[in-house]
Amino acid sequence: MEQINEAAVGRDRGCRWRAALATTLATCCVAPLIAASAQAAALGSGVSPSHSCGAPLGSEAGCSARHPQGGSRRELVRSIPPSPPISAPIATPQPATGRAPRILSLPPSPLTAITTGLFHSCAVEASGEADCWGKEYLAKPHPFKVLEENEPKWVTGIESATTISTGAFFSCVVLRSGKIACWGKGEYGQLGNGQAISTEELQTVSGVTNAVGVAAGGYHACAVLASGAVECWGRNNHGELGNGTTTASLVPVLVGAITNAIGVSAGFEGEESCAVLSTGRAACWGANAAGQLGDGSAHDSARPVNVSGITDATAVSASGGHACAVLASHAVDCWGANWSGQLGNGTTTDSRLPVRVLGIEDAVSISAGGRSSCALLSTHQVACWGGNNDGQLGNGTETISTRPTMVAGIANASSVAVGHNQACAVLTTGGAACWGGDGYGELGFGVAQRASLTPVAVSFAHLVPGEH
Repeated sequence: MEQINEAAVGRDRGCRWRAALATTLATCCVAPLIAASAQAAALGSGVSPSHSCGAPLGSEAGCSARHPQGGSRRELVRSIPPSPPISAPIATPQPATGRAPRILSLPPSPLTAITTGLFHSCAVEASGEADCWGKEYLAKPHPFKVLEENEPKWVTGIESATTISTGAFFSCVVLRSGKIACWGKGEYGQLGNGQAISTEELQTVSGVTNAVGVAAGGYHACAVLASGAVECWGRNNHGELGNGTTTASLVPVLVGAITNAIGVSAGFEGEESCAVLSTGRAACWGANAAGQLGDGSAHDSARPVNVSGITDATAVSASGGHACAVLASHAVDCWGANWSGQLGNGTTTDSRLPVRVLGIEDAVSISAGGRSSCALLSTHQVACWGGNNDGQLGNGTETISTRPTMVAGIANASSVAVGHNQACAVLTTGGAACWGGDGYGELGFGVAQRASLTPVAVSFAHLVPGEH
């Protein structure tokens, strides 16, 4: 176990660092990642890891859910070790050997949530700050310039975040006050501030004061409120706002007939939205060309429709023309587009009704991406299936898999998020690892490359507490 020289690190890491770790620090050493248990193997082939079922660790970043105490349902990391010196070198990609990614720099305070969208990723620290990396579109000065960050940078002005979600070219964060702030591209009103503008400045979503979760889609966003209602805003070409119209809205509108939502998801490539309800039902609305609403039809719906046969869902995630739900039994059902095997049922045939993902019996959360899906297992491992052109399955190959395969080297994940062609996981060390496409630095390990076929550690080496 590597010993940390507290004097070298600096005892005064800033008030946020001390506050975030005051109740969790129990030692002055950094625990290395748990070694990977085995080479990546297909769950569908009958290889299922042994485990003891536990309570859910939390929902994925793109699909926030209510916590019984009123916050995000993501569980805060327990017993987080302190960070190593910020001058530590960044991690380098690991070969496809099944080894865990080396964590050589942790964030100033442990991560509690992570999200990845089209070409950028973001995370929330226990201190309430937000870090983002990858491709961002900035509106100052106008016209847009593209900023590509290969390592996390703090989002200026955010110090009380509880959860975060990234869409196509914008991001939204829920604050401890219950308000939502969004920034980035907003030409369809997806920033929710009453204007069709794009800006790098934080914009308060109009009228929302009691949000407990947010989901950013391609050009729209949705929030679940403490009351159980859902509100959406932005583009509405296929009824993805759920208010019975196809008219875009610059401010939040109430989704019809939903009063008991505990989580919401907005597809960033499929223009659909889904919510999981306290009754165990899943309801979806918006685009339905591939059957992603799960009601057996291929007709768009501007109002929520029940997903057929789902009565005991605990989490739902939608994107890329498909959606998936975790059931109370810890199995996973998916429906919609399946050209890359993203439904996980051993075929590449679309399904307008839910189908069972093969071999998954211990899922605690789910994330659907552009062409793939991933589930967090009760063993803290991650299983993924579907498209793999950029290594987004994390198994060391670029071959699609119509059945779940294990992500190499991940044995201590606490949440998972899938984006366009990449995926990321929060680890119990307090850091994060990402894998897949990295053309714009969306993996966050310091050097942009085409892709990484196995997980690499996100580098937080340049985040100095108190320096924004």
